Amino acid sequence: MLDQDHNHMKGILDQYEVVECLGKGCQGTSYKLRRRDNLEYFVLKMIECRSLDHGYLLFEEFIHIQKFIHPYVPRILEIHMSMNPKNSAIYVSVIRSYIDLPSLDFIIKDNIEKSRLEWSLIYRMFGSVLTVITSLKKANCGSIYFHPGNIFLSDKGFFMTDIWGPNLMNYARGVDIYVQSFEYIMNPDLSGELAIECHADELPRRRLPRYIEWCAPETSRFEFTDKSDVWTLGCVITILIYIKCLFKNKEILAVDQLKAKENVFHHLSSAEELETHKELFKLLSQMMKNNPSERISLNDLLDDLYVQVLMKHTNPEFIMRAKRCIVTAAEKPFPVNDTMEAKIKYLHDNWQHENCIEKAVVWFAENILNDKHINLTHRLSPHLFDLMYLHQANLSIITSSLRILAYSIEYEQLQSMSTCSRYPYEDVSNQSSSLLLLSSSSSYRLFKESNYFKNICKINNLYLVLVIMKKHLQYVNVQRLGLEFFKSLININYSTSINLDVIKDYLQTYNTIFKKLHTINLCHHLIELLNCTTNKEMIKIGISYLWKFCIYEPIALQAADKNTLSITTQLMESNQFDCEIFTNGSMVIVSLLRIRVNIYYVRNRGTHQLHISSDLGLSKFLPTNISLN
Repeated sequence: MLDQDHNHMKGILDQYEVVECLGKGCQGTSYKLRRRDNLEYFVLKMIECRSLDHGYLLFEEFIHIQKFIHPYVPRILEIHMSMNPKNSAIYVSVIRSYIDLPSLDFIIKDNIEKSRLEWSLIYRMFGSVLTVITSLKKANCGSIYFHPGNIFLSDKGFFMTDIWGPNLMNYARGVDIYVQSFEYIMNPDLSGELAIECHADELPRRRLPRYIEWCAPETSRFEFTDKSDVWTLGCVITILIYIKCLFKNKEILAVDQLKAKENVFHHLSSAEELETHKELFKLLSQMMKNNPSERISLNDLLDDLYVQVLMKHTNPEFIMRAKRCIVTAAEKPFPVNDTMEAKIKYLHDNWQHENCIEKAVVWFAENILNDKHINLTHRLSPHLFDLMYLHQANLSIITSSLRILAYSIEYEQLQSMSTCSRYPYEDVSNQSSSLLLLSSSSSYRLFKESNYFKNICKINNLYLVLVIMKKHLQYVNVQRLGLEFFKSLININYSTSINLDVIKDYLQTYNTIFKKLHTINLCHHLIELLNCTTNKEMIKIGISYLWKFCIYEPIALQAADKNTLSITTQLMESNQFDCEIFTNGSMVIVSLLRIRVNIYYVRNRGTHQLHISSDLGLSKFLPTNISLN
């Protein structure tokens, strides 16, 4: 049953049954849930917020973390924001899968003062936690808050849960509040003046971070960096090594002793242990420095050869890929000369075997472009997203899948146009623009209503393609094919003169797709490509596609906020003789003019003149005064 204070959540949990309360921790109250339809177990975590603004902040952070995909981290499935009507308390709640493994906190309490843990478990915990930390940092998921209570491991597996750390993230940043002066509030004569800001008091008045027992010493001084995560990991490993020597229920006391003196337990190790595990003890001595400036950084830790070897044995992608590559294509040959039914069946039957899938998908990609009679759109294309997710490290599977998807979408759109065309036998050039526009819009509306297109355009599918592009940022072909896939979603093939009505109808027709591309932040990735100054081909790809998506105003605003105009003009200036960069750069500028350029009209001799702000650096490429008809 829910606590009395949490009864307002009952409506949200209609499809779940509350099994039990798992307890109240530093990150809120947790409940074990059971889904009514399939009896699967889940965990509900409810976090009480200080205010509505604080709730919105957490809600946005959870949406970002929800996109994070890792085999060791149970994904957030649902996010809810609610208010208790009795006391107006604001809650942000998340639902994730239930982990049926013992927590590290339980393992410590069960073994403390009794027996040593297996070294294999300690090493596996070290490498697994480090794998999750680095993946979160790469995904830009902010600060990490981990401790024995949210680490689960056994011989069956390893998981880290609830690592978003909202309390730590908000409190460790400090609470520097500016307060308006009393005189400003009470004196109406000052209503038009700027508020007088009074700086917050010194440290004694600042709220200390909460629930930081396992955090680095500097956290209590309102400091938190990647090095703080390094200290916490070293601290947990140290406690596990000396668990037999600690007193029952005194593990936090042991952590405090480590904060006071980093090598306080070093003398408890035998000479044999120090020699056998000397590389680990050497790393711990660098990780446990209480002064952050003396402590090893996360990047330096990852560069250590010993750590790299350790992570190869704990990295889930490395382990699972090795298993997927056991079966070879020679052992299960692809039926090249068999029927199409046999080929598709082979693909479905061997989806876990990377070598077999590579052979099949490459064949389909090569032949679907040459043989127009191969129609795989409804039967194969949706399946390709699952294959790309599973085999992200295989470039052949990725590029071939993207090629098939882009082709299949264009093929389906052409089929829809053929169905909707009012003049299927007339030359396109003889049709009026309005009729072409009507036919094209109708064909797209017919196409987008199909289940095939709805499956393709699921936000998770689009985000997966973007994640893969980010993962293979250095590969030009992956970027080109990924952007070609996104472009195919907003592309109608018709030939007509471009005017405002055409553009307006185009944006209205593709509004849903543009919204999704804006949601997954495709614009940010394109700007990343523009910053690849060492790879000219990557710059060309980024700039040639950027303006095509900036026709949608929210994406253009997003690009403008990221200083895209300045980046583009610099690229054009340094590549003045590259026709492709210069032409596409001009298109980017045109698409962003209405967003960032300070336009004003000056009537002079009956002519409107357009003035461009000099701070944008456009004067090198555009005249300062442009006459408008």
